[in-house]
Amino acid sequence: MQNILINKKKYIIFIISILLSASACSSQKKEDNIKNIMSLAESGNLDAQVVLGQHYLDGEKIPKNIDQAIYWFKKAADRGDTLAQNYLGLIYRDNTYGHEDLDQAIDWYRLAAQKNDVGAQSELGEVLFRKGGSEHYAEIIHWLSLAAKQGNAYAQNNLAMMYKDGLGVSPDYKKAAELWKKAADQQLADAEYNLGTLYFHGDGVVQDYAIAKDYYQKAAQHGNQEAEVGLATLYSFGYGVAKDENKAIEILQAATEKNNAKAMYNLASIYLSNQKLLDENKTKVIDLLTRAANLGLPEAMYNLGAIYKKGGNVVEIDPEKSNYWFQKAADSGLKIAQEQL
Repeated sequence: MQNILINKKKYIIFIISILLSASACSSQKKEDNIKNIMSLAESGNLDAQVVLGQHYLDGEKIPKNIDQAIYWFKKAADRGDTLAQNYLGLIYRDNTYGHEDLDQAIDWYRLAAQKNDVGAQSELGEVLFRKGGSEHYAEIIHWLSLAAKQGNAYAQNNLAMMYKDGLGVSPDYKKAAELWKKAADQQLADAEYNLGTLYFHGDGVVQDYAIAKDYYQKAAQHGNQEAEVGLATLYSFGYGVAKDENKAIEILQAATEKNNAKAMYNLASIYLSNQKLLDENKTKVIDLLTRAANLGLPEAMYNLGAIYKKGGNVVEIDPEKSNYWFQKAADSGLKIAQEQL
């Protein structure tokens, strides 16, 4: 969504620069340009209203003022400007700007989506999903399908997830794989990771660890942290690569520095499964599991409970801590932990 807005913003700023060329020649001062934009906006110029709203939103050229941004975006959006409608959807879609209102986000995105704005169609599908409820699935599929057919990678990724999980459609891993391939070809990190996971498990595609590794590597290079955990798993067990526990540890250690809870858990698991490594990293195991548990990972909570229950080389038996972590894991929905209470 941000990329779409940025591209349109550049186009509009180019238009405004033409409109302001006379004044720009006589003065390059930022204040004068802003005043001219304000004047144009107040006189009803749609492009100027959107640019002024954007300036209030990002606070780079004038003090940030979200209420003023909303005011000017609404001026343009009420006259049918799809970019302004997208911006309003962006403001209301979450609490980034302190104005979260999913219903308003849906209304504004829908107006732009109905004019075949591909970015709005993709965002509308995502916000409807966040709103929750199976009654929205049909509309989600509708908008994501329209955006996906026009090549929107985010829509392709989200639509693939709907097919994978059978939400509003029959479960179809093959269709999910096709959609994720299209999004992955556009270097969308989440799609690369998701497609790699299909190849890892052989869901909808022929299982192929080498291909899984390729997609995990691409996804990791593009910023997907879960892909780093996937790569470490391949090296840890020797799936599609020569088994290399040191390489797996190296990858997981780097991922833990990014606060990746799953990486912390997996690294602790490697230490626990190797007595030599465990002897060298006893305190680190508890630290890793505790950090992962505090980040909300139920499996880490459960393992802490089990470790404190059993005691041994890592920690002394501590029923109070054991029950605490089992309870936390159970409260997070982990059924196996409920059996320990």
